[in-house]
Amino acid sequence: MVKVDARGDACPLPVVKAKKAIAELNGAGEVEILVDNEIAVQNLTKMAQQKGLVYSAEKLAEREYSVRFTVGETTPESEEKAEACAPDTRTDTVVVIASDQMGEGAEELGKTLLKAFVFSLTQQDKLPKTILFYNGGAYLTCEGSPMLEDLKALEAEGVEGDSYEDEHSLTGELKYIYCTEFGVENLFPDIVEEDIDSLRRRLNRIGDCVRVTGDLSAVKVHVHTNEPAKALEFGLSLGELIDLKIENMAQKRREAQPKEEPQAEPQPAAQQEPPKESGMVAVSLGEGFNQIFRDLTVDQVVEGGQTMNPSIEDISEAVGRVNAKVVYVLPNNGNVILAAQQAAELCEDKKVVVIPTKNVAMGIAAAIACQPELSPEQNAARMEEAAQRVRTGTVTYAVRDTDLDDLHIHQGDIIGLYNGKIQTVGNDVQEVTLRLMEAIVTDEDELITVYYGKDTKEDDAQALTDELASRYGDCDVEMQMGGQPLYYYLVSVE
Repeated sequence: MVKVDARGDACPLPVVKAKKAIAELNGAGEVEILVDNEIAVQNLTKMAQQKGLVYSAEKLAEREYSVRFTVGETTPESEEKAEACAPDTRTDTVVVIASDQMGEGAEELGKTLLKAFVFSLTQQDKLPKTILFYNGGAYLTCEGSPMLEDLKALEAEGVEGDSYEDEHSLTGELKYIYCTEFGVENLFPDIVEEDIDSLRRRLNRIGDCVRVTGDLSAVKVHVHTNEPAKALEFGLSLGELIDLKIENMAQKRREAQPKEEPQAEPQPAAQQEPPKESGMVAVSLGEGFNQIFRDLTVDQVVEGGQTMNPSIEDISEAVGRVNAKVVYVLPNNGNVILAAQQAAELCEDKKVVVIPTKNVAMGIAAAIACQPELSPEQNAARMEEAAQRVRTGTVTYAVRDTDLDDLHIHQGDIIGLYNGKIQTVGNDVQEVTLRLMEAIVTDEDELITVYYGKDTKEDDAQALTDELASRYGDCDVEMQMGGQPLYYYLVSVE
């Protein structure tokens, strides 16, 4: 008997090795092929049927299968055909699994039903394109899952899997208590893609772990927030709400605590996790902005920005630490764009896309607009378009005397800049900022965000925010701690 180990080989290698082993017999005999997935078993048995061979297949252990062929003395050799893998039977369907059980009834029954459902997916003639796991569903992709074998079989067929787990559900600080999920259908006729982007922005202002997927036909929303009613209100501005679910994560934690057991020391992983579809790197310039980008699921934050520009090496190293097939880089400074592009050219093991954001406000808009399910080209265009819709004003102080057009500027004066050009000069930070906004805000704008710097008091920032809200009643006005050096305020308008 000839034995061939094809474990770990992708199609069509097991079939190729089997044919080679059969040819080397030069007559009657047996060939045994060891493989590690059911798809390879199917392809091998299909080859045997085509050649008229006697065959048998047996599962030896987890991820170990044996396929045997018996070759006769007079086995006719059929005309050789090109090795072919099983055909791609995937559709455009996306299956979403947000829990480790089906329904709200008995737990064991719910888990049994969900396992049966996943198994049924493996038996379909037409497979889904993607299975998205989040919340409790994310645990189904871990070792020990009762349906892991079925999921691996689907993966072998080309079905993509995306796992998204709530980070704060059972451990760590609960900044936001309510896990809120809902769908939006029958969107209003005047709704456009920009309105869905606006929904993302609004949700990020009242919570974290924001995920908005879909298009103008239907939208799926997930957010952690302390204001679930407001999240639902935002959704109602687009269309009709369906499948509402609000879960108190604090209660969930309390219920789980008695069941907790001491955690074993983590063991080093045998190998790196497979790369996700996409990730992000952002250049930032203050602890407040750093945290904002992290909340927007940016994988790596590089210290830099207006005062200390990161090097090509800094950006390359950050990109290298992101385990993703595609990495979007947000330079967030006109002077850093070239360095980011050069860093992208140096990367050979993944696709790197530079979004030419010129400040952190543009970077935030781009990060919010990111949709990993789109192609890199489509996503990059979407992110860049979102960034270009942002107009930004900055307020700082003059470092020297100068005359510019009709402005006479003295060292220490407060200056307001728009698009890098000085618009107004004065002695009071608040007054300069308010005059700067008069040059930026239009009747079509709907959102003003005030990011205050490390040298600005929170009370002063709040007073400015309240005054802007009073002056521009048609706009949502919010305040964030940016923590940026040198700049008292960075104000974005959308």
